[in-house]
Amino acid sequence: MARHLLTIPLELRDEILRYVLLSRRIVANQLEEIEKQDREVLADVKLKSRAIAQVKYSAEPADYMPTALPLLLTNKQLNIEVHAALPRTPGKGTSYELDVKIVQERYLAPTWVSVPFLSEQVSIPHYDPYHVSASKSATIPISGFIRALMVVWERPQNSLRVATLIVNLNQQVHSVRVVFQTCGILETTEEMTIWRECPRVQSLFIWLLYSLLERFLHVGPVSRRMNNTKRNISIGTLELDFVDPEELDLLADEQYKSNWVAERRAHNSGIGVTRPAWICKLVEHQLLQLLHLSMYEIPFGTIMYERIGDFVLKVNGTMQRKFHLGKMLGEMTYNRYLGQSPLRAKVAKWIEWKLDTVEKRKRRNLGYVGLEDGWFDEAWQQAYRTEYRGGGGAPHGANDHGYVYRQILPRPGPA
Repeated sequence: MARHLLTIPLELRDEILRYVLLSRRIVANQLEEIEKQDREVLADVKLKSRAIAQVKYSAEPADYMPTALPLLLTNKQLNIEVHAALPRTPGKGTSYELDVKIVQERYLAPTWVSVPFLSEQVSIPHYDPYHVSASKSATIPISGFIRALMVVWERPQNSLRVATLIVNLNQQVHSVRVVFQTCGILETTEEMTIWRECPRVQSLFIWLLYSLLERFLHVGPVSRRMNNTKRNISIGTLELDFVDPEELDLLADEQYKSNWVAERRAHNSGIGVTRPAWICKLVEHQLLQLLHLSMYEIPFGTIMYERIGDFVLKVNGTMQRKFHLGKMLGEMTYNRYLGQSPLRAKVAKWIEWKLDTVEKRKRRNLGYVGLEDGWFDEAWQQAYRTEYRGGGGAPHGANDHGYVYRQILPRPGPA
């Protein structure tokens, strides 16, 4: 086949390659088809998210194969031409799409619809394996990274540098579009509805969504892993699009808009299929809560600021809300939950986290807002107001610790 393909004029062959790269996997839309699929719960990577039992991934390895892979493995000539064609595709081959079926509102069935190419561009510390420097970075093909790693590995005195290279390996993805569609009606006897209340969030569905996101950020669009190795994957734009079911006449009546979650928890299937706009509003509210980084959300929200450029919410393709995480990070004030007492250590931890996160976004080519002059002093002033005057912590002048802290608050040192 490759021999015949190479006899076609280059211009036409280039169009064929581009067509193949952008081809999409056909997904099942009917409940009967989905339930017949071979699916499994993936607990192969240690994640912070909960409730992964209600996320059932395809067990077929072929469902995770990038469309470029067969062409890349055919012969050297096609390999070269595919790499030449990738820059002319959306996101240079790293614009992905994930289809997620909300099956009877009981569990999620995700399927990767479009994965043209697994990014081979990684950002690592300075490329010279003999002079590794964390202050510099370079973007190189992953094959070059492996060669560099082998050179370093051959030098025993550089074993620590190998660890540094691995920790700082960043894979950059242009965009990920996730389409959520409900399939089937919730049964009245079903007690495993994904809308039931869950610790620290309004419903279990939020943890399911977060589980999808967290897995991608750590391992990418891949099947079951044989080891627990994680990667630092970042997304330029993450889009969540909630769309109508195939059968529109099954949609719940608008009269249930204000109390649909309660109806679902009562296993009331009589209201019909939950409207995508309602789900989107629920996600928007819970996403804001995670990004606020309160005491319980810090372990889950910080990775979003570190790995995601923009967060977009849509309903049937129409944008409802866009979160510019770089701008939100720049405007974020002191967070009292990022560190432990004493206050000086808490503020220092907050300043360190914000500086480090802005730097990570810069290295990963994510949008960011430069920190304004005086933000360091403002953080200390905000800490004083929050801990001793604005509620929380010891009241103003309540004990000797407050007096000590007030003596050190103004200026602990340069940023």
